[in-house]
Amino acid sequence: MGRRPLDRCPDGRRSPTPIRSIGSRVVAAAAALAALSTAATWCEPWVQVGPEGGTIGALAYAASDPRVAFAATDPWFSLGASRIFRSSNGGSTWSSASEGLPLLAVLSLAIDPTRVDVVYLGTDDGVWKTTNGGTHWTRSPGPLAGQRVTALAIDARHPSRLYAGTTATVDTSSPGAIYRSDDGAASWTAASRGLPPASAAASIVALSVDPEVVDAVVAPPYWPARTRVHRIRPRRRQT
Repeated sequence: MGRRPLDRCPDGRRSPTPIRSIGSRVVAAAAALAALSTAATWCEPWVQVGPEGGTIGALAYAASDPRVAFAATDPWFSLGASRIFRSSNGGSTWSSASEGLPLLAVLSLAIDPTRVDVVYLGTDDGVWKTTNGGTHWTRSPGPLAGQRVTALAIDARHPSRLYAGTTATVDTSSPGAIYRSDDGAASWTAASRGLPPASAAASIVALSVDPEVVDAVVAPPYWPARTRVHRIRPRRRQT
């Protein structure tokens, strides 16, 4: 049996909201939503749920409580600074979670899979973390300070372990790279060994962690070179 087109409902009707590839962020968002949806869900009309306050550039739901979500406005449409919003009822209402956060461009975000109040932001000034649901934010120390962190991913088996991907600076003095933390962003170690030489001035645009491997989407610095997925199997530390 052939695969059902994405714009068709199970009963053969055409979906009122067919999926189209219109950009990497839309594709990533659609993939995240699809993971939480059944096939029939695509046959229901889309409904805007907010938040009001800017164009949303990043969104994440808590794995341990799907009622909790965090969203960040896109800095390109927010005068260079993002705003953070939190929902505790599945997106029905939103409240500000930017208190104490300086003017930053939020490029990625991730929620601890076991603690809904622990959230990480990838920004144009490193990684920022809250442990109280956005009431207070602190910047992670170490080599990521001042870098553009375009991707974040948390190991669900070890929530204190996370990976951060950066993008190169305009003058390439700081190349795109991957870093790993085993202590909830208190410290970082470089994890870029094995990436191709072209990544010296590239961007890490997405990261994904499953029980055995870490995947990184690496964008080369120059067209027409193509974006590729690179994979590593992290070594398990001896206990």
